[in-house]
Amino acid sequence: MTKVDAILNLHREGEMLLPSFRSIQRNLKVLDRQGVEAGLIVVLDCPDPSTRQLIGKLQEEMEFDSTEIEVSDLSRSRNHAVNRSTAEFIGFLDGDDLWCDDWLLRCYQFINIEDARSILHPSWNVVFGTKRMLYPHPDQNERTFDLAGMRSTNYWTALSFARRQIYLDHPYRPNQLEEGLGYEDWSWNFETIENGYVHRTVPETTHFIRYKTSASLRDQTNASACLRTPIPRSTTGSTSPMNAEQIATASDQLKAKME
Repeated sequence: MTKVDAILNLHREGEMLLPSFRSIQRNLKVLDRQGVEAGLIVVLDCPDPSTRQLIGKLQEEMEFDSTEIEVSDLSRSRNHAVNRSTAEFIGFLDGDDLWCDDWLLRCYQFINIEDARSILHPSWNVVFGTKRMLYPHPDQNERTFDLAGMRSTNYWTALSFARRQIYLDHPYRPNQLEEGLGYEDWSWNFETIENGYVHRTVPETTHFIRYKTSASLRDQTNASACLRTPIPRSTTGSTSPMNAEQIATASDQLKAKME
């Protein structure tokens, strides 16, 4: 069985997908040199002709799994890839972003010495394109981690790495922008914390996130003034009377009383 699958989600990136594809190639070569069997799954959701044609050309130089769907939703596209994979671990990359060259290897090494319920993120995000900034991801095990802050800020991007079973047990909830609900990764982060998973950062790793002038899902969600998609109560069978959002609220209230 393949140990690691890289998941590349595409839509209408055209030539812009090529750097992302090369980033995955470099990561797969690093894994291969370490004897870790890995593969690539490309999911094209309502692609334009140029995106479809470029993926066809890339399949002539490298063998990988490619599937086309028409759901117009990134959360469903991610879920489709998870169900298509048979690997033990999965790492997501969107079609205009980049990983550092040893991201997958560092994740694979990190998760094999840490708790199996870990969900991994890079230490840093470098934003480039129409915006430029540098910001860190928090580690949930850090003493300074503040769960209450997640009520107003999504701490982690969707480009995570974890055991495939976690994504099967907790699929992304569909965006419903027309209903004013979105931010599928923000809701997923809350849901996984509530169910006992721990979001960790891998030391000395970086993702490069492209901001572009064309409307992205992020821009559409913000423009629609969407709320975060609500999550159900814990499915772990826990008898705890509080879910992750309630814990965050209680933490916020306690801080207010202490001020």
